[in-house]
Amino acid sequence: MPANGVTLKISLSPRDHQYIKHLLPHQLKVWYSQVSEVLIVFDLHGYDTGMYTAIIQDLEGFIKELSLTYPAINLVKVDYSAPARKAVSDAYFGSKPVPLKTHRYGPYYSYFYGIYKARYDYILNTDCDMFFGGHSPAWVQQAITLMQSDQDVIACSPHPGPPRKDGKLMDQDGKTDDTPLRKVVFDSFSTRIFFIDRRSFARHLCPLPVRIAGFTTVLRALLRGNPVYMLPEDVITDIMREKGLKRVDFMGAENGLWSLHPPFRNPQFFRDLPLLVSNIENNNIPEQQRGYYDINDSMINWEDARNQIREASMKLKILKFLRLKA
Repeated sequence: MPANGVTLKISLSPRDHQYIKHLLPHQLKVWYSQVSEVLIVFDLHGYDTGMYTAIIQDLEGFIKELSLTYPAINLVKVDYSAPARKAVSDAYFGSKPVPLKTHRYGPYYSYFYGIYKARYDYILNTDCDMFFGGHSPAWVQQAITLMQSDQDVIACSPHPGPPRKDGKLMDQDGKTDDTPLRKVVFDSFSTRIFFIDRRSFARHLCPLPVRIAGFTTVLRALLRGNPVYMLPEDVITDIMREKGLKRVDFMGAENGLWSLHPPFRNPQFFRDLPLLVSNIENNNIPEQQRGYYDINDSMINWEDARNQIREASMKLKILKFLRLKA
């Protein structure tokens, strides 16, 4: 555990119930020894109907059982009350109302509520669908040291994908270097996974503006009945570029630490989850996956998921052609 207090913040909602019992233990195995608090931020916004009652109770029971092994777990439900929203607004948005959801109807307010509720200023945030390999026990302390030594580094993340021998990234556009940490520098932010110093985050980026998405995106959002707000990572990215700030993803020393993200959710993904977790934890990674951040077909056959997307896109085009859908 690092000398500095660190909160591991994991975002969770009832829709994640199909994989959380495999991935939450996996994430705790990777990170628990490096943090002081595990803040599980349970977002129930939009899931307050009776059909989710059993799922919510099951997840709460599962997390309670986990806390017997991992006593630093702190489960909090996102508080959408007026006083809580005002506190988050005052802390990070200059008292402007904080959007509840993005134009995709994805999380917005809940990210910042979790940052606000964290017990410690060093915060490692991860979505609950992320996989991690390498398992360096020193990654968090190395991230703290890096951020303390370079004030332009506003965030760190594990290396994007299992590394190739030549260090090349196949689906990311960051600038790599050959330092011992094996760093990749980006001028963009991601809410999927990030490590920040909350004090530096507030000093350099806040108060955050509330921005509307582009015209086409807004039109699409309105047609779907969604809010019209720009994604928070895009807002933060704009400010980073304006101020010359950077995000550094890195492996770290020895075996390092890297992340993998599943781009789809198909039946095979759910069937193969235990094997997928085992292979990643044991570094049993196909060469075709190395250098890629998104899990590709060398580990999971995604063809049916891509076919569904193509079919949905074609149906929409046909409906538009027949003037049956705006």
